[in-house]
Amino acid sequence: MLDFYDSYASVKPMTGAEDIFHYLKERGVRIVLNTGFSHVIAESIVSRFQWMEKGLIDDYIGSDEVEMGRPYAFMIKELMQRNGIDNPQLVAKIGDTTVDVEEGINAGCKYVIAVTTGVCSEVDLLEKNPTHIIHHLSELPAILQ
Repeated sequence: MLDFYDSYASVKPMTGAEDIFHYLKERGVRIVLNTGFSHVIAESIVSRFQWMEKGLIDDYIGSDEVEMGRPYAFMIKELMQRNGIDNPQLVAKIGDTTVDVEEGINAGCKYVIAVTTGVCSEVDLLEKNPTHIIHHLSELPAILQ
């Protein structure tokens, strides 16, 4: 897997991700990422896209860095602690899987935004009761105003 994320041309940022990162950073929003992958894989992806060097993200975590991964809230809680945030009502969890939605709800995030661009259907995502559902990352600014 590491070789795949390190070198395959098909590995690219999700369409609109970097635009949203720029939009949020311009507004003083801290951007942190979590993944069900290990830290080594997360580091490979973040390094390949140079998101830290470009100042597009502030922190990231892999599921192997906490007691339990999704749908448990350990990754969100760890990132909150590392970034000086003590109120989950200041957090937006954005993801494209049902366990992303469950994680955000379990963490008590103000916004739990499901994106339909992943493997989960809109019906499956809606069953988990996100606060919002979107079809493209470009829809985020209207929610996060």
